[in-house]
Amino acid sequence: MILVCGDIMLDEVIEFKSNKISAEAPLPILLNKKKLFFLGGAGNVANNIKKLSSDVFLISSIGKDINGIKIKKLLVQNKIKSKLINDPYYKTTHKSRGFLKNQLLFRIDNERPKKLKFSHKQLILKFLKKNISKFNFLVISDYNKGFFDKNFIDEISLIFIKKNKLILTNPKRKKVSFYSKSNILVPNEKEFKNFFVKQSSKEKMISFIFKKVKNLKYLIITRSHKNIILASRNKKIKYLKVNRIKSIDVTGASDTFLATLSVFLNKKLNIINSIKKAAIASRKVVTKKYTSFVKINEIKK
Repeated sequence: MILVCGDIMLDEVIEFKSNKISAEAPLPILLNKKKLFFLGGAGNVANNIKKLSSDVFLISSIGKDINGIKIKKLLVQNKIKSKLINDPYYKTTHKSRGFLKNQLLFRIDNERPKKLKFSHKQLILKFLKKNISKFNFLVISDYNKGFFDKNFIDEISLIFIKKNKLILTNPKRKKVSFYSKSNILVPNEKEFKNFFVKQSSKEKMISFIFKKVKNLKYLIITRSHKNIILASRNKKIKYLKVNRIKSIDVTGASDTFLATLSVFLNKKLNIINSIKKAAIASRKVVTKKYTSFVKINEIKK
């Protein structure tokens, strides 16, 4: 079983229709057509893993609010096993996007990041120590919304390190040392550049990351339509080809990549072929609307 740990959020899509332009300004008058809800963040990673016919468990936190209730229902509907911390002082992260004729009109982020209580962290650590044998490896989905702090991410990681289990991480922080115990880092190009105040050659920047993250085996940098960069500790850098594709919606593409990579590594596929599968999956998912996923037969085609 794959464990996904990190920040979950509720993705909301509002579809509008419009029959006329406002007399007050050259803008369409919007009529609410329908609302759709999806698992976002770590929830989207877990859902993608589940849809790829792999067993998954999710650990995250939600608030005692309507959006937290909706997340619980979505987890049940998608048959995702989970352990959620319910904190009445935490506001469930909620992202709302409005569309008119498939055109994105707006995005509203409703959030109030708050660190987990010490008692809640201890509950999670106790659960992990008791159930570590059930998990093959750890996927960290960090959206910097309050679930992780440095000590907590290290404590979780050490539980897996002691059992020689892989830790795969999608980073959102500017300090790469935050993920010092990860084995595989999967930033996109923007996240990779955010690690540095001053830009230098890719070789020097990659070398710096391996110095800061002592447990790191592989650095995988996704770059939209450009070739994926794979760097290993022996300083070899490979460029893996990515086929261009016309995208409809890039929402959650990095979640799909991370999820697919974890699924095929769990199936004991080597790192290069696992990346190729993940690239196919992320290419497929951007041709779909909203926060979506791919199924295993779509990758095998």
